[in-house]
Amino acid sequence: MTTDSSIAVAGAPAGAEDGQVADAPPAVASSRIVDAERIIHKDMLLAMGVGVVPIPLVDFIGVTAVQLRMLRRLAELYQTPFSKRDTGPLVSALVGGALPAFAAWPVASLVRWIPVVGWTLGSASMVILSGASTYAVGKVFAQHFERGGSISDFDTGAAKDEFLAFLHLGKEKAAKLKTTAQPEVAEKSEAGV
Repeated sequence: MTTDSSIAVAGAPAGAEDGQVADAPPAVASSRIVDAERIIHKDMLLAMGVGVVPIPLVDFIGVTAVQLRMLRRLAELYQTPFSKRDTGPLVSALVGGALPAFAAWPVASLVRWIPVVGWTLGSASMVILSGASTYAVGKVFAQHFERGGSISDFDTGAAKDEFLAFLHLGKEKAAKLKTTAQPEVAEKSEAGV
């Protein structure tokens, strides 16, 4: 697995080089970045799996749960306090603030009620949106933690542009993951695995 070392680059504090926080020893910061990337990647895949759930709006709730779990794990990695009660509204504000980029989410979820065609179209959209949003949420919070921030001082308004940039990148990554996963599944089913 390749890692994306862009976690701490955008908006790094003055004096930080190569995306590293000035106060953190380079080896520690580098190790945390790699670990954060693994957490984000794993939960992005999990969210994409949840995005396939054929029950409208249950998929949305499931993805939110995956994102909160991911943020708890990132907070543990960066040794910053985590509270689901405080973090949930931040995630909602961050993702909700990305509208109209996320206007498609409830539509993609609800379009599944249309027999046959609706489930196919809605599922394809939800898989990508679920993965992309999880990636973006993870990257924005990981950067914030890498810069020494915590849940209590996270500013959703200030993070909006960063979130939208990561959302775009996340859509590309999710589409690639979805495309590469389909042939593997087909090969395994043809092989009887």
